[in-house]
Formats: sequence, C-alpha cells, structure tokens
Amino acid sequence: MSFLWIFVILITLYAGTVIFQGHRKMYALSLDIAGRTGMLTEQILLNAQMSLTDDGIVSKKAKEELQKSIDQLASNYEILKNGGNDLTSDNPDTYIENETNPKIVFMLKEIEPVFLRYKSFIDVLIKEPKYIEQQNRRRGNDTAVQAYMGFVKILNPHVEEAMIELNHYSIENELLSNNLKLANLYFKNLEALDHSFILLFSIFFIIGLGVILFNSILIFIFIVKPVKEIAKAADHIASGDISTTIQYEINDELGRIVGSINTLTENLRKTTEFITRIGKGDFEADYNVKAVEGLEEKDNLGFALVNMRNQLKTISDEDRKRNWVTEGLAKFGELLRKGSDDVETLSYDIIYNSSVKI
Repeated sequence: MSFLWIFVILITLYAGTVIFQGHRKMYALSLDIAGRTGMLTEQILLNAQMSLTDDGIVSKKAKEELQKSIDQLASNYEILKNGGNDLTSDNPDTYIENETNPKIVFMLKEIEPVFLRYKSFIDVLIKEPKYIEQQNRRRGNDTAVQAYMGFVKILNPHVEEAMIELNHYSIENELLSNNLKLANLYFKNLEALDHSFILLFSIFFIIGLGVILFNSILIFIFIVKPVKEIAKAADHIASGDISTTIQYEINDELGRIVGSINTLTENLRKTTEFITRIGKGDFEADYNVKAVEGLEEKDNLGFALVNMRNQLKTISDEDRKRNWVTEGLAKFGELLRKGSDDVETLSYDIIYNSSVKI
C-alpha cells in the first residue's frame, strides 16, 4: 500500500509538472505579448512622425509600417483579452486562454479606450493626405502658402488635429505607461505561478521523502531484518545446529518462508531422534514429521528412513532366530559331551533347557 502512495505521488508530481509547464509557457507568451505592446506603441509614435515627412517614399513606407503596428497592437490586445494564438511569436501553436486575473482584466479595460483614441488618430494619418488644396484667395508673396494656378496647398486640418493629439498623448505617455503596467502585472502573475509551483512541488517532495523513509523503515523491519534472521538460521542449520527457531508472526510470503524453515528444523530434530532410537535398537520407533499438505507422497527421506527401520527390524529378527538356534544346538551339544550314565538325569536336563529356550 505504501508503494502505491509513492506511485501516486510520483504521478501527481509528473502531472503537476506537465500542467505547470503548459501554464508557464502560456503566461510567458502573454508576458512577451504585453512587453511587445510597449515597443509597438513607441514604433507607432515614431512612424507617425515619419509619415508626415515631405519625402513621398519615406512617408509611404512609414504609413505601411504604421498600419502593421496598429493592427499588431490591436491583435495583441484582443489575444490578451479574449485568448487565441499569436501567429507572429516563436510559439504559434501555444493557445493563450482568455484572461481571468481581475487586475489584468481591469488594466485591459483601462487601455482599451486610450488605444481606440490612438487608433482613430493613426487612421487619420494613414488615410488622410497631409496637404489639401484650397482655392487661393490671396495674391502676392505670402510665405505661409504656396500658390499654384489659383490654388494653394495647406496642411490638412484633420491631420494637424491628429498630430496635436498624438503629441499630447506622447507627452503624457498614457498608453505607453499603461502598457508597462500591463507587462508588470503579467510578470508578477508569472512570478506568482513559479512560487506556487515551487511551494507545491516542495510539499509533495517532502511528503514523498516521508513516505520513502517510512517505507524504508518498514522494509528494514519486515524484510531486511527477517531475511538476515533467515540467513543466520540457514548458516546454523548448515553447520548442524538444528535447534534454531525463527520468530516471525506475520502471515505473508516471508512468513510462509519462515514457517517452512521452522518446519524443516523441527522435522530434522524429529528425524535425528528417530535415527538415534533406531541406532539404539528401538525398531518400534515411529517416524512422525510434519509434512506440507498435498506433498506427503514426496517425502523421499521419510520413506527411506521407514524402509531402513523395517529392514533393520527384519534383519534383527532373523539374527535373533539364528542366535536362538545356534545357542540351543551349542547347549545340547555341551549336554551330550558331558554325558551322563543316568538316562533320567540326561532327559531332565534336555527337557529343562528346551523349556528355557522356548
């Protein structure tokens, strides 16, 4: 059962590590996206300035970059808010779940109206021309306008207003500041996740060490120590000491082994006693040893000893009969050699010795 707990703890640690790695990867990507929002904000302000240059090529390229940046920034906010895959990152397959952290959700809500204002001004810079033509109502050398066939080019009022607002926001750095706050919140979120994982891992690791230590003690008490006792008893038995007995009260596999060894030593003691009695001529001794149920017929040693006892008993009986005949003949021969003139006395001696032998 204890080993099952170790297995459960290891599986839990492995599953927890896999889940943590997945969440950490997602949070790390969210932090990367939040960090890139600040960079994109700075790029937008820079490209906004460059889009107003009089160099047509530079202005066109700046507007293209401006469009890409504003679209990417909008996509980043959408992913952070509602979840999705960031196809521009190094992990396009990593899905970012919709944000549930109250602080981050609140910050995203604060950023949204600011971003929409930025976007409206950027859309003006991208879509509206810098200059518009207006009918020239003034004649002469006025350096404020350029005359051309009765029309003058003036700065587009919408563009001028958009730039004023952007300059105002860039001075306050509201969007950039909010983006930095957002990135900081994601960093703290990731840091809290790391701390939680380390704490949980440490708890499970300590529990695992405790279970392993507990199992080590159980293994020593119920396996290592009894095995040492079995080995010690086996050495005693091998050296001829059959008085050894192992004490083990638990009825498990090891307990059955101990029981078998104790039965073996008890049977050896009874066998030794049986052989000793036979050696003393007690051919009526019984061979009574404990046999394992179902294996009685495989007791080859027992069968051999009983057969030996029976054969020795038969031999002893035959020797006793031969000795009886031999002693009787010798006795009658001695009586006849002594001889006696008195037939009555000789007959009496023969009848007397015959009755004694019988």
